[in-house]
Amino acid sequence: MSLHLDLKLTLLLIMTVSAFLPCPHNVKMIAVDMDYMLHWDWNYTHLENPVNFTAEYTLQYSEDEHEPYTRVCEGSRDRWCNFTHCRLHFSGMYWVRVRAEAGLQYSDWTTITFTPDEDVLLSSPSIVNVMADIDVLTLTISKSVMSDPMKLQYRVQYWERLKPEQKHMEVYDSPHAPLSSLTSRTEYCVQVSFFSQIYNKSSNYTSPQCVYTKEVHYTGHNNTAPAPYGAHYVSIRRAFGTRPQRKCPAEGEDGLYVDAVILGMDWRLVFLVCEVFFMTHWASSNRLSPPRRVNVQSSVLTWDPPVDHTGITYAVQYNTTLSNWSDVSKTPQRMFNFTAAPEDFYGKRFRVRSERGNQTSDWQMSKLVQCAHLHTCAPIIELKVETDKVHLLMKHRDQSVKEENGRHINFNPLYWKRNGTKNKQVFNSDHLVFKDLESGEEYCFQVEYLLYEKPHGKPSREICTVIPETSTQRKWRVIIFGVLTVMGLAIVGSFLYFVYTHHKRIKALLQPPLDIPEHIEEFLFSDFPQHPAPHPVTQSYDFISFVEEVAEDEDRRDLENDEGNASST
Repeated sequence: MSLHLDLKLTLLLIMTVSAFLPCPHNVKMIAVDMDYMLHWDWNYTHLENPVNFTAEYTLQYSEDEHEPYTRVCEGSRDRWCNFTHCRLHFSGMYWVRVRAEAGLQYSDWTTITFTPDEDVLLSSPSIVNVMADIDVLTLTISKSVMSDPMKLQYRVQYWERLKPEQKHMEVYDSPHAPLSSLTSRTEYCVQVSFFSQIYNKSSNYTSPQCVYTKEVHYTGHNNTAPAPYGAHYVSIRRAFGTRPQRKCPAEGEDGLYVDAVILGMDWRLVFLVCEVFFMTHWASSNRLSPPRRVNVQSSVLTWDPPVDHTGITYAVQYNTTLSNWSDVSKTPQRMFNFTAAPEDFYGKRFRVRSERGNQTSDWQMSKLVQCAHLHTCAPIIELKVETDKVHLLMKHRDQSVKEENGRHINFNPLYWKRNGTKNKQVFNSDHLVFKDLESGEEYCFQVEYLLYEKPHGKPSREICTVIPETSTQRKWRVIIFGVLTVMGLAIVGSFLYFVYTHHKRIKALLQPPLDIPEHIEEFLFSDFPQHPAPHPVTQSYDFISFVEEVAEDEDRRDLENDEGNASST
């Protein structure tokens, strides 16, 4: 008895003391990219024992309601705990908690929620290399670890250093970002940030980097002749001396010169050489620069503009066969969005070219459009029904989805009874067997993609089938039917035998009675009243008088009889 009392007092003392140990406060998860650090404050120092901390986490919406917490830090004296190595799902929702411990004392848990895709912060690009040309700055930006899960884009802001109020911005899908149509011999400043349109998040801009565009260099005789398109030169040399420089009879503004170093050459030959080079230069200058980096992603065809894109429109075509091409768009924009297009562009190939008036560029081809390039990508499923189980076979339309997303893309099979609710089950394999379905019921099956635990693309086609009965159920059905048939035959046979052996009694019981009812017998055997035959009516007053007298006599006799009976009584 005293032992129990001491134990109760000890527990009460521990609970009482532990209640005075304060909880950690100002608990927050600082998530930058894929680095997750839990921080908290705890300023209570009036304790004899050193204070340690324990931090744990668990998934909020788990199928197991009693799923235990996963301990990350235990007995740590730091005011932080590193959750980076826990490999938390980017789209998951978690409970995170921490408490203080000092000897036998411990505080209550302080719990917060943590959702990586909502709470994460993006870091700025770590490296931005800038290469300068005459009128172009080419940026090479380091990729972020969040580029794939968040589909990051690159936002580039640039301006002339002497005109900081006139800032321009360009958006790129790739880390290679050219800034064209700039002014030569001008100092430009650039800064870059990441942003995700899907999650509505962006990083801070990098520190501005300023660089000069290059100067235009002219080449020719004595370095005085301009050559904006890259001049052509002919040096025809003989060993017998020189003649002064001659300008070709072509368009002077094109800056085409011939340094004809000749001896004894006829002027007509010089004119012919100049004409040949002028035609070559004119043909090359009449062609526009083609678009660059033609790419398809999420049912959107994008491309980068050429260096000189002033007044440029873009023609877009796709191939219906190997040799036939059809126009789908002509736009000044740098993209073609076919998310709402009625055509199925899977397995097709796009090509884009620049156009300005009568000038055109060469066609630039895209890659073959595969499932990973479409927002409507759906798995392919097959159903194999056996007597006691159903096989669901799942496969990709092509391997591009798996190659691009790796282990982050999974199948999510859905199955339900007709007019019932859908059951979901995340599955990594491509073969699923169902054995617990009700026989005779109609079930429907469908599969969708899960990318980072969120639906991706479109669901597959829906297949419905009636589940056949198992061999055991079929045997029981045959047995029950046989038993009922035998019982029915036995009952019918017994009934017929009873009728055969007792047919006389049954006949007697069913025979109607032989007595004639009284009212029928009275009707049949009673005397019928004798009525005198009717005589023809004559117009004789005597006869009528006789009838009246007879009637009066009868009435009189009846009256006398009644009086006599009354007196005798």
